[in-house]
Amino acid sequence: MDVTNHCAPQINCMNYSKLLSFFLLWMPFLACTKTAPMDGPSTQGKGIVRTVGQPIGNLVEKEIGPAGGSIHSEDGRISIEIPAGALNTDVRLAVEPITRTLVDGVENTSLPAFRLLPHGQTFSKPVKINFHFSENEFKTIISNVTKIAYQANDGKWKGIPSSQVDMNTKKVSVNTTHFSDWTVYEGIYLEPTENVSVEINKSVTLKVMVMTPLTLSSGQSDQQEVYLDEPSEIPASVDWRIVGGSNSGTIANLPSRPAANYTAPGSIPTPNPVEVEAKIHLSTQGDLNILKNITILEPIEPGIHLRINGGAWIHFTDTDSFADNESYVASDGNYPYDVHEISLRIAGGRARGRGSWAWDDQPESENSTSFEYIVKKPGPYTSYKHLYTKNNFDIWHVSPGAVRITEYKADQYGQVWATGDFTIESSTPFIEGHSGTPPSAKIVGNFKLKVK
Repeated sequence: MDVTNHCAPQINCMNYSKLLSFFLLWMPFLACTKTAPMDGPSTQGKGIVRTVGQPIGNLVEKEIGPAGGSIHSEDGRISIEIPAGALNTDVRLAVEPITRTLVDGVENTSLPAFRLLPHGQTFSKPVKINFHFSENEFKTIISNVTKIAYQANDGKWKGIPSSQVDMNTKKVSVNTTHFSDWTVYEGIYLEPTENVSVEINKSVTLKVMVMTPLTLSSGQSDQQEVYLDEPSEIPASVDWRIVGGSNSGTIANLPSRPAANYTAPGSIPTPNPVEVEAKIHLSTQGDLNILKNITILEPIEPGIHLRINGGAWIHFTDTDSFADNESYVASDGNYPYDVHEISLRIAGGRARGRGSWAWDDQPESENSTSFEYIVKKPGPYTSYKHLYTKNNFDIWHVSPGAVRITEYKADQYGQVWATGDFTIESSTPFIEGHSGTPPSAKIVGNFKLKVK
């Protein structure tokens, strides 16, 4: 069985052909199988039981028999090739997009996940699962040693090593003899995984993370599958450096850890963003170079600031304090006060410090992380949330993206401030009086708020 797939933006590799060979060598070290025995040599790591993903899109069905055939998802992100002789009789197969419950980087909830039906369907011959990517996505996949995983019957996710990487068609493929829930994950990645921005003279901690408990310094070529645990810092030596450009800040390793602190310069550098390289030393596989872009910003003014689809910045400077990590704002600070309003809620007020939280949709839960921006004047009344829909206002999906607190500390007067940013990749607005479904928008923003 096999699998491999997607990865986060802003991380690029230096030499794709060299890294491709490394990628293929590394596959056995971040492996996994299907609903195989859990006590065999292929199940190193205990794994963590995860919830089952929920449907978030249209089901595609197709009847395929002994002659074989193919089926793909509505968006074309995944396709399955069934060879002749894999089925003994006609079977109605299906592909359905689902929420991704594998936990790695917070924003990786946006990576593709699919349910292949009938669940548990087996084949006499291996079928091929293909994940398809754009040019930019494909480069990111190669650089991050991305893998494919499936959710076993015990609720644990398992990673699979064997895969075929097609540089021409921009796809990663694996062979399997069963159907279940499938997704992709980053075998090695830099944290924070999302876009990184730092104010001048401020710092950010970067860490190299790994998704398996394997000891990278020793070969484990007999490993076919691996249970996926919580991500942890990679057990390997890492060298850090700033790539190109002078006066681009400083970076220093944290003692005895595969992590480093990057400190931005005192003014906006050229070029911007700054490129930082992590060179990971794997004793049996050689070196792996991963790059991260860090955008340097002017200091964030107090309040909440956002922009929609790259438009002009919208500022809320007359804000409430970040009581319980919530901020509800009823105006932009100018009369009249009913022009627009915004609300931002992080982990139901339980987030007290630096961290990253994906958006969620738990209307009955006190733990929700949510956003809403409402335009009142000039009309029409328009509401943007952290949700999107596809031609059906009865069915909503949680947008990819996250909100981060990048700094949480007291100033010289003892007042604690929470500083951070947020991204909503897809927000379908409700527009009063609008017929049909409006196009979805991308919303980005930042904030600096007092903490009560």
